[in-house]
Amino acid sequence: MPTVWVFSPEAASQIVDGMLRKHQLGCFACRTEECEDGERMRRALRAVHTVLQGPEPPTPGEEARR
Repeated sequence: MPTVWVFSPEAASQIVDGMLRKHQLGCFACRTEECEDGERMRRALRAVHTVLQGPEPPTPGEEARR
């Protein structure tokens, strides 16, 4: 029987965070911010956190323009 994995932003956040932490432990370039792999994982983590935050509430003037 095949395994089914259900995507959730929370799980993705935990997975990417764990991967980034593990990578940073042994990567000197990450400490100097010269590592492309580390930067890619940091961007992915920021993207997942953006999804978890949800949409921004409308500003008061935005409702009047509609």
